[in-house]
Amino acid sequence: MKLVINNAVDIDTFNLENIKANSHQAIKNNGKKKVGYIGTISGWVQVDLIFQVAKERKDIDFYFIGPIEAGLNIDMEKRPDNVIFTGTQPYYEIPTILKQLDVTIMPFEKSKLIESVNPVKIYEYLSLGKPVIATRYEETEKFGDVIYTYGDKEEFMYQLEKSLQETGNMNDIRIKYARENSWESRVEHIRKMLKL
Repeated sequence: MKLVINNAVDIDTFNLENIKANSHQAIKNNGKKKVGYIGTISGWVQVDLIFQVAKERKDIDFYFIGPIEAGLNIDMEKRPDNVIFTGTQPYYEIPTILKQLDVTIMPFEKSKLIESVNPVKIYEYLSLGKPVIATRYEETEKFGDVIYTYGDKEEFMYQLEKSLQETGNMNDIRIKYARENSWESRVEHIRKMLKL
């Protein structure tokens, strides 16, 4: 029997009720909407796409929160003023940073490597109830309608606008989804499969 266990989320760390600080110095307090990616900025991150989107949406600040991989060539001269690179942030501060974002993103270039990844990042975004926009591929399609997916810049722009205009209880639905996909739930699933 083959058993595949997907990634999951540390629900205690990524829990709105457990976040003590209301703000983090990495995020500007300027009244603008905030869209962010958290993780290593590597060759598989569509930095140029976000630069293009940011030029058209000056009303939004776009954040890259994490280290830039050594050797990655980002043309900072093309960087719009509303794109902010914060550098590496301590892991325990990530939930506070996420709390301040209006929309979270996972703008990955599709490749064999990426298409084999069940992204833990999305579970972490969802656990705080945040709208997520991610590159569309088989693993992101498994999240169904709790995230927004895109295939090109125009669709990214459309999904961005849609996520910013959300109404209803989607935040609660996303948090519930994350809780159902916590590491604790994964362990319980394994125990049942192994009849422990």
